[in-house]
Amino acid sequence: MLYTQISHNISRLVGIVCILAILLSSCSKNDRYLKEAEEIMIDHPDSAFTILNNIDTLSLSEKQKQRRALLHAYLCVNFKWPIDMSTADEKRALNAFDGDCSKDEVKSLILKSEVAKYYGKPVERLELLDDAEFLAF
Repeated sequence: MLYTQISHNISRLVGIVCILAILLSSCSKNDRYLKEAEEIMIDHPDSAFTILNNIDTLSLSEKQKQRRALLHAYLCVNFKWPIDMSTADEKRALNAFDGDCSKDEVKSLILKSEVAKYYGKPVERLELLDDAEFLAF
């Protein structure tokens, strides 16, 4: 009986470890895809766009979804591809900035400037672009 309990506990532990390994590898795989898309987006925008569109969004954390949406929107803005800033994904991109002075903040400010341009707010747009330029240096 003791052997059966130990065996049952070990098999349960192995199952938990396997599930955790799958979840962790999924997160790291998605982070690699996001990083790869960002690294190639200037030289190979079509490839970056394909990578971003092929990521399984159901397996992304909320932070990864925000980053994916930010990269996608930034790619569209830079290459003048059509983008609908009213979708939930694009709203997620505008909220991706988390307060650190990073490349993502610069991208977020550029996207917000495009939204200001869309709504006919030139002063706000210039202020956002000015902030993005300041942070880029």
